[in-house]
Amino acid sequence: MKEKDKKERAYELLEKVGLDRDEADRRILKLSGGQQQRVAIARALSYDPNIILADEPTGNLDGETQNEIMGIFKNLAEMGKCVIIVTHSPEVADMADVIYEIKKNLKNDSKKSKMQS
Repeated sequence: MKEKDKKERAYELLEKVGLDRDEADRRILKLSGGQQQRVAIARALSYDPNIILADEPTGNLDGETQNEIMGIFKNLAEMGKCVIIVTHSPEVADMADVIYEIKKNLKNDSKKSKMQS
């Protein structure tokens, strides 16, 4: 892929996660925590994975930005991607379709639709 094509693909992916070209051209340290998280998601999407593993993707974000990031993950899941999120946040866990909770080396499965694993 040519350099110009790579840059255009990067802009497309960043736009997909809610960053415009001005934001995309900023240095990473000049971006907010939520914008940095969007860059990380776009970077992962550049490989077109079937499975996305996100470890505490909303850990340092305010509630509104947390919901925006979770919306991105929900959209990816609706597009057929398998999205696995590791979190300590009950609010984030409540947004999931399937929850696996690990406590003291015991695994408790819960699914909103009562599906067994």
